[in-house]
Amino acid sequence: MKRTMLAAAFLVAAGGASAATLIDNTTLGYYDANLGTVLDGTNGGNTPTGYFPTDEDFSDVHFATAPDLGAASIVLGDWLADPQHLSETWSAIPVGIPYGWTPNTEVAVVYAFEAPDNAIVSAQFGVDNGVFVWLDGQYVYGARAPYDAVLGEYAMSFGQLSAGTHYLQLLLEDHGGSTGYNVLVSDTPVPLPPAMGLFAAGSALVGLRRKR
Repeated sequence: MKRTMLAAAFLVAAGGASAATLIDNTTLGYYDANLGTVLDGTNGGNTPTGYFPTDEDFSDVHFATAPDLGAASIVLGDWLADPQHLSETWSAIPVGIPYGWTPNTEVAVVYAFEAPDNAIVSAQFGVDNGVFVWLDGQYVYGARAPYDAVLGEYAMSFGQLSAGTHYLQLLLEDHGGSTGYNVLVSDTPVPLPPAMGLFAAGSALVGLRRKR
C-alpha cells in the first residue's frame, strides 16, 4: 500500500496522468438527419476543392474557413449560436449517434460535454467522407478525404478549456458511396510545474510519515 502511494506521489511530481474520455461513439448527442442534399454543390460546387461536392471523391482537402451553411439554415436553425435551443428538425433529446447515414447527404451533431479544470482537450475523428468542427459556435477545423472512417484520420487540439459545459458541433459530409463516423474526445491534465510537482510529492511523503 505504501509503495503504491509513493508511486502515485512521484507520478504527480513528474506530471504523468492518463487521458480521460469525454466523448466517444457511445456518447449521446443531438442529431439532425434532415439536411439531405441541400448543401450539395454549394461552397465551390463539384470541384476538387469544393466543400460539398456531389461525386468528387479523389481530393484530400483541408478548409481553413467555415463553410457557408446558408442553404441549410431552415433545417439547422441557430444551432451554432444557441445549441441549447435546437430547432424541431433535431432530435428532441440526446440519442445514440449512428455510425452511418444515407450516402451523399449531410448530417449534424451537437454534443454537450463537461471540461475539467486544468486539462488539455483534444479530438480525433474518422469520417467517410468529411467533417466540419465548431466548438461553442467557433469554427475549428474542416476537411474531407476519400478514405474510410478510421479514427485519427482527422485530429486536433482545443487547448485548455475553461471548466464547465461546452458544446461540440459537427457537420458530417458525404459525397457518394458508403458513410461512416468515429469520434474520440479526451482530456489530458496539464502537468504541474516542476516546483509544484515536487511540493505535491513531498506533501504525500510527509503524510505517509505522519501515519507511521
